[in-house]
Amino acid sequence: MKKNGYFMVSVKPDGTYITVTEPDEGAKGVTADEIAFFLDSRRFEDFNKDDVRAGIRRISENNCFKISSTAMNSSAAFCIYSIDNDKMNVTAVMYPPVGTGSEMTCEEVIGDLTAKGIIYGVNEDTIKEVIRNKAYNTPFVAAKGDEPVQGKDAEIEYLFNTHNIAKPKVKEDGTVDYHELDLITSVKAEQVVAKIIPVDKGIPGRNVMGVEIPPNRVNKKNFKFTRNAYISEDGLSLISKVNGHITLEGDKILISDIYDVPVDVDNTTGDIEYEGNVIVHGNVRAGFTLKASGDITIMGVVEGANVDAGGNLTVNRGIQGMNKAQIHAGGDIVSKFVENATIVCGGNIETDSLLHSSSSAGGKITVNGKNGLLVGGTARAGQLVTAKQIGNTMGTATNVYVGVDPSLRKRVNELSELIKKAVADKEKLGQVVAVLRKKMETEGKLEPERQEMLQKSMKNIILIEQSVKQMTEEYNNGRESLVEDNNARIKITGSIYQGVKLSFGNMVLFIKDKNDYCQYVKEGADIVRLPL
Repeated sequence: MKKNGYFMVSVKPDGTYITVTEPDEGAKGVTADEIAFFLDSRRFEDFNKDDVRAGIRRISENNCFKISSTAMNSSAAFCIYSIDNDKMNVTAVMYPPVGTGSEMTCEEVIGDLTAKGIIYGVNEDTIKEVIRNKAYNTPFVAAKGDEPVQGKDAEIEYLFNTHNIAKPKVKEDGTVDYHELDLITSVKAEQVVAKIIPVDKGIPGRNVMGVEIPPNRVNKKNFKFTRNAYISEDGLSLISKVNGHITLEGDKILISDIYDVPVDVDNTTGDIEYEGNVIVHGNVRAGFTLKASGDITIMGVVEGANVDAGGNLTVNRGIQGMNKAQIHAGGDIVSKFVENATIVCGGNIETDSLLHSSSSAGGKITVNGKNGLLVGGTARAGQLVTAKQIGNTMGTATNVYVGVDPSLRKRVNELSELIKKAVADKEKLGQVVAVLRKKMETEGKLEPERQEMLQKSMKNIILIEQSVKQMTEEYNNGRESLVEDNNARIKITGSIYQGVKLSFGNMVLFIKDKNDYCQYVKEGADIVRLPL
């Protein structure tokens, strides 16, 4: 602690004297006003302030000067205390004793503070140091309160992208890709989408009078959300109930398993891939992809686009495929019309006309609208094909297959090819292993690179064997399931024309003449025509 300059009052036979002690370097020196204030506080009136000022001015010549011919009464050292308005700090200044007066003790200072109601934060160590060093005329903090530690409002941490802005990607060649715009923030069922960081209430303070000072009030936060979400038991996490997408509107979290597209699927939306159901109020333009794990409903037209629904697909105004459209659905496909497209579904296909397309349904194909035209291309169904008109007067080649689930037949054929390729790959690896083993037997060892190749080849052989075993099992089960539906049939509620080929499994019938209001079924080894 740096000590300010201080003064001592001494009484001699001829009067009262002031002795001044210089301050520590950088500290404050004694002023005439301080000496005058001290003398007044001790009720000593027999002095002249001008004499004090004159004495201070001569301090460099003599640090002791006379201020009065009257002897000042002896008095003990004392402190003057100053309490801040907020009662958080008490500053004290200790003045020296006069004459034979006693020095102050720590207990006396603490007693003074207690008498003033100061009971908290007393700096006893500081007081002892001031008294020990006789740091007169030097302000010190005798007591200090504790400021409250301010808390923090609760916060919500959003665990998803809250700012979806369409940003086309620029390719390396400088062209712009409008397909991947990242407009959808997907969410999975049971995914935590937001967390509350709880309030920090803070810590109360206390002033020197012992009064508690509370921290500022803090605000709690609550999740604002619509349906399809729930709050965890501890109230701190918001969890999605569904697969879908998530957005933030203001401070409200919106989770939906239905993605509503108010415009066309085109450059403004980019390709769409969504976990849930999708409704498109416009069209799906050529070259773009729309994929959903659930149902897809399209109010407009599908052009030469890729559409893949895990559930059902409904196209209100039809499919104009431009010989490019690839349409898939795990369930049913219902469309106003289908033209120049490839459509495949696990359920049924229902449309007003099916023109020059490749269509495949695990269940039924029904072309029975106002026109009911099935003309050109290929139609495959596991159970039934119904149409008003199959083929036309021009003899347009039209192929109709029934009796076997086309998707299962396709998968069996794929497995057959995959098994052949895997067996060929295994043979090639076996040749590599044989060559490397022979080399090792001849030379006693292999270079590190060839040793690594040998180990890798042997590992791949094992993996291929496991894969072939699994594929063969699936292939055999599929073959056993490829049993024709004996009730499969083709119904014509209008006319069927020359140029149409009907297939029931491996049996084929070519239509050579126009026939009306009939149906075709398999009876024994023949395909026969029956009335409706």
